[in-house]
Amino acid sequence: VQTCALPIYRSNNFGNSWYACIDGYVVSQFYTGDVSATDSTVAIGGLQDRNTQMYSGSTYWDFYPNGDGTTTAIDKTNDLIQYTSSQYLNIDQSVDGGQSFSNFVFSGNGAAFTAPYVLAPSNQNMMYAGDIYINRINLSTLAAANYMTPSGQPLLSIAVSHTNDQKLYLTTAPSDVVHAGVFRSSNGGLIISDITQNLPNRYAREIAVNPLNDNIAYVAFSGFGTGHIFRTNDGGANWNDISTALPDMPFHCLLIDPNDTATIYAGCDYGVFYSNDGGTSWQTLNSGMPEAVMIFDLKYSPSDNSLVAFTHGHGVYKLDLDAVLAGMENTHVIGSVNVYPVPASEIITAQIYFLQYGFTDLMICDAFGKQCSLKHIALHPGMNNITINVSALADGQYYLTTGNRLFVKKFLKISSH
Repeated sequence: VQTCALPIYRSNNFGNSWYACIDGYVVSQFYTGDVSATDSTVAIGGLQDRNTQMYSGSTYWDFYPNGDGTTTAIDKTNDLIQYTSSQYLNIDQSVDGGQSFSNFVFSGNGAAFTAPYVLAPSNQNMMYAGDIYINRINLSTLAAANYMTPSGQPLLSIAVSHTNDQKLYLTTAPSDVVHAGVFRSSNGGLIISDITQNLPNRYAREIAVNPLNDNIAYVAFSGFGTGHIFRTNDGGANWNDISTALPDMPFHCLLIDPNDTATIYAGCDYGVFYSNDGGTSWQTLNSGMPEAVMIFDLKYSPSDNSLVAFTHGHGVYKLDLDAVLAGMENTHVIGSVNVYPVPASEIITAQIYFLQYGFTDLMICDAFGKQCSLKHIALHPGMNNITINVSALADGQYYLTTGNRLFVKKFLKISSH
């Protein structure tokens, strides 16, 4: 899927006339997007400086001019009903599939530049919109109630239970004096409980709720130097860091697979990672996408079982999950990978359990995804111990990845004393 960004122009007559050279020039910076629940050719997204863009099956998207397009949504029961917003939470509704957005819904009061709003999964007539208040909007009457966040900080993310439109999770931005917050409400925002606990003081970019059990939730954090994905099994009473095998870089979005809630997709500055065991282990899922790209939003397209990745700087990509995951299973002959010692000063040992005779590449990448070394190795069934000299690497954090990038293991390089 391609979209247009700010055009490049060319002149063949010393500037007397110009024409655009943008066909296939894919650098669009999406903030968020959404897809139809029934039609794989219907999608919408908000772009930095480039309005709201609508997809209808062609590589050339239509647009609705509204400045910075920010959060978007499509009613899961009716594709004709769509929502867009511009900076600071100015929300408009379309009832003609994005041909026009003539119905004003809401205007924010102290909202973040890219502020959240969501339609309750079990009630598409209920919207929660976030500024410094939780704004509960009945879309059938446009009646609204609002409740201030306990921290008084703008909301960054809202997630609503799939079975109870009154139960929601919220995240708020940090400031110089206020810690980042994560909250829960069981009555639509009337009473809000602080469930931040030991979570990092970073921007909580997205929170996601398990469709089958609304006490299970995940939150993704941007920034550096802390964990990036945390999970609760008890409605926020306790949080566990499940990102120890993931790169230390900003994570922006989460998606729980509705067909298998143990499978989670996470987007970061490097691409997409996925876990099929609730976050115990992680693998990369970047087939068909650029090697390194910032993923700002992930959506599931049920009509064709696809993962739609909205990138900030490289347009939109659709991954056929049947094909991608089947291909990974067919080529995946590595049972496990471990690295020791951690930290290391001169030599690391990659302990690889292989299921058959074969070959793989072992790559070491730095914290920004840049390849530092590559080693092509032959492996035999069972445990293989591969030594790699890392003494020439500068001190810092690195990642050992297999050639198909299914396994990523973090290690720390330190100077010997």
